[in-house]
Amino acid sequence: MIHERDVREQPIQVEVDVKALMKSLTQQELLSAAEAYFATIEDPTFHLSKPFASVDDCPVLLANFAKLLRDGEFLSGHRVLEFGAGSCWAGRLLNQLGMAVTSLDVAPSAIALGERLKHEQPVFGTQPQHSFMQYDGLRIPLPDRSMDRVFCFDAFHHVVNPEHTLLEMARVLDRGGIAAFSEPGPRHSLTVESQREMRQHKVIENDVVIEDLWEAAQAAGFTDIYFSVQTETTLRLGYDAFREFRQTGIDDNTASELRRRIVERNRNTTFFYLVNGVPIQADSRTREGLIADLRLEQIERKSGPDAAEYLRVTMSVRNTSTRTWRRSGLAHGCVNVGVHLLDGMGNTLKNDYFRHGLLDADLPPQQVVTTTFDVSVPCGIDDAVIEFDLVSEGVCWFAQNGSKTDRVRL
Repeated sequence: MIHERDVREQPIQVEVDVKALMKSLTQQELLSAAEAYFATIEDPTFHLSKPFASVDDCPVLLANFAKLLRDGEFLSGHRVLEFGAGSCWAGRLLNQLGMAVTSLDVAPSAIALGERLKHEQPVFGTQPQHSFMQYDGLRIPLPDRSMDRVFCFDAFHHVVNPEHTLLEMARVLDRGGIAAFSEPGPRHSLTVESQREMRQHKVIENDVVIEDLWEAAQAAGFTDIYFSVQTETTLRLGYDAFREFRQTGIDDNTASELRRRIVERNRNTTFFYLVNGVPIQADSRTREGLIADLRLEQIERKSGPDAAEYLRVTMSVRNTSTRTWRRSGLAHGCVNVGVHLLDGMGNTLKNDYFRHGLLDADLPPQQVVTTTFDVSVPCGIDDAVIEFDLVSEGVCWFAQNGSKTDRVRL
């Protein structure tokens, strides 16, 4: 049995024509309507709790957030504009992931909610800045090429001037930047909820027509567009059916129904990504494919002035992965030499025994670097082993990807 959580949007008799509404309202009226929506919220608990405010909404919000994050190629260290931020819950999560976030909304009360969320639920650890800005609907108050990504979660279909908004997004995006959107489909304005919102609150609930969208995006300067198809749908099986599924796969009838549901879901949801120039190649801030050829060229055991012993290690490392390694440091994705301290049986005594800054500059694929450094010999351990690996800080140890390490028994 296939279980579908999402309620499909059902067209109704049109009472409000969205194009006519967009023409009839001034920019100031739209800004006032957005402010009134947030300013009249008596208890903001629901908005501040997103994406965990509702059991019904949570799976959808998390799945859509994850899709934008993955397919928009967001990375720690990116400068991100959260457009149409609302209560800024998505911006908070992006900031927790190590991104410098600017949350932007036309409603001052929405921005106030975001600042309250930042104060009451601060992110863990030391993260880049999360700032907040009000938008006048015309000019994004940011310099040219100052953002690496735009994150737009169900907000673009509310704007009255989509062509001009795309121009502004393209302006603030740096070369190779991507604007990622989660939006409804081409018949969104005809749904019951959209008609109610437009009738009662004067909120724009525009249709997202990809042909019109791409034409406007090209005029704004975007060079490419791609889409990610929403495939999430749950196939619930009993014990015997699941065992059969593992052995033989999905039968033709179930596969046909799954295909039908996937097509149906994507009629009403659109994930699209606008690219501003050639995208910058992924680097060591993501785990996939991070491997190296690590070789210990020379090891000398020495004694210091205080009789403490240490190893002087000369190591050569080749970047055999398909992506550039970021220069050494403590920031997310920086590549360093990492050393584990093990006992004679290979059990870990101290996982982070030592770090060495390997790279003075970014290292492209297939390039080799040679480095020499000293590692102290631990006292009081008769049969210790030192294991040498590489680590992308905050991402992974290279050995987790199958990269070979090297060991020295003391």
